[in-house]
Amino acid sequence: MARIDFVTGNAQAYLPDVEALAGIPDRTEARLSGYASADLRAEPADGEWSAARILRHMTFYALETSHNLRRMAWQESPTITMWDEDAVAAERGWDGMDGSRLLDAFTEALAEGVEVLKDLPDAWWGRPGVHPRAGMFCIRQFVRRQTGHLDRHLEQIAETLAS
Repeated sequence: MARIDFVTGNAQAYLPDVEALAGIPDRTEARLSGYASADLRAEPADGEWSAARILRHMTFYALETSHNLRRMAWQESPTITMWDEDAVAAERGWDGMDGSRLLDAFTEALAEGVEVLKDLPDAWWGRPGVHPRAGMFCIRQFVRRQTGHLDRHLEQIAETLAS
């Protein structure tokens, strides 16, 4: 049964999805705790991304997805926009940030999407957007996809720092 927010009157069947997404920055901070910026920037020998590069991608992904969630909530079937990650990172100076500042940028980018979702009426979670390569997604699918994507990168960070 859905919980009711007695202030807004919104049913909150999707609150667990919002909480899962909102909890990722804390899990990311815990994962990075105890590592210096130099550790995060250390390039793995196998040509994989460093932990800092993975976090930069997560920040970009959170920012791009938050933008698209807002559009899906307020526009009729928008086409999901896909940005140039390197250009956005250069514009925002992410590559020059230490781990703490990059984590703050990630947290802020993800919070923008959580802000859109936290009071979104349950009925709106079915609103669609069209991804240029993957087709149509509703907000619910998009959020769960985002959460899974970011969780996989958290695992990747753990593996990178352990090597």
